[in-house]
Amino acid sequence: MMIIRDQFDPDLRKKIKKKKQTAIIPVGSIEQHGPHLPISTDSDIVT
Repeated sequence: MMIIRDQFDPDLRKKIKKKKQTAIIPVGSIEQHGPHLPISTDSDIVT
């Protein structure tokens, strides 16, 4: 299992392409802020 919020976009795309089957279960809103920031940026700023 992979926690998406801890990934960076380019790394996440590579990992998804390697897998034969991928399920992404959204449990809240996330937004990409470029390849240099983790996907969890919005959540990290709020907490």
